[in-house]
Amino acid sequence: MNILICILFLLIVVIQGWDFYSTKRVIERGGYETNKIMALLIDKLGLVLALLSTKIALIILLLLFILVMIKINHMAIIITEIGICAFYFKVVVLNNWRAYKTQKNSL
Repeated sequence: MNILICILFLLIVVIQGWDFYSTKRVIERGGYETNKIMALLIDKLGLVLALLSTKIALIILLLLFILVMIKINHMAIIITEIGICAFYFKVVVLNNWRAYKTQKNSL
């Protein structure tokens, strides 16, 4: 179970990296952030700092959750990690991929 928890955690880190890269790329090519909270953070902090700070915050919070729950409930950790992966893949990564392809086709 611990190996699965580690693999899922690393997958989340990779997805966060892809989200950072793809969001940055889309916005730099004329796209925009559809998440109103992220758009506000980008306006206030700048693109790179807003993206990095939110990605790092999620990773730290998840790591703290894992450290607290590791002795209590492995299944809760696995379900949480799978949920995060599914959410990010469906909502964020696929959306950024569609936006990138749309921009590429319009050039």
